[in-house]
Amino acid sequence: METPWEYRYAHRMQKMGSSVIRELLKLTEQPDIISFGGGLPAPEVFPLKQFKEACNSVLEHDGAQALQYGTTEGYLPLRKMIARHSLRYSVEVEPENILITSGSQQALDFIGRLFLNRGDYIVVESPTYLGALQAWNAARTSFGLMLNAARRSGFSQIRIAKVRLPSKSARCTPSSAARRGCTIRT
Repeated sequence: METPWEYRYAHRMQKMGSSVIRELLKLTEQPDIISFGGGLPAPEVFPLKQFKEACNSVLEHDGAQALQYGTTEGYLPLRKMIARHSLRYSVEVEPENILITSGSQQALDFIGRLFLNRGDYIVVESPTYLGALQAWNAARTSFGLMLNAARRSGFSQIRIAKVRLPSKSARCTPSSAARRGCTIRT
């Protein structure tokens, strides 16, 4: 007898598909492919010598602690350093309010779990980061696109039009807009 897996998964998994990012990254394993889309730096620019020195230094001074499990919030000395660094930008934050993630994808997943409900409407820029859409699809959100037409028509300043549904959030990529000479005014 086969196990009916589709009935065992959580309902939110019905909207989940295979990872588009994972499929794109598979292409980068082909030797004749040079990817400009996966966010992959050229391996020859990795600072291997400096990384090795940093790892050796940590293992020499804090080896056992560095290899041990830590708190879920992240390494406290790092959170303290981030809090101090944030003051340079007039952002006052306590280390207790900082959460270290293993990358942007984990942070986007946390944002979705914390702030998004089923049916929430999010306005996203086009193009946008596929990983954000994938992370927030688990919450069964809906997406609306902004800025496409205005960018194509060459406006230098764009006013975000109100969408027909109230949007809970908007995701913009300033660096993408900057390359096109656009600014966003709400």
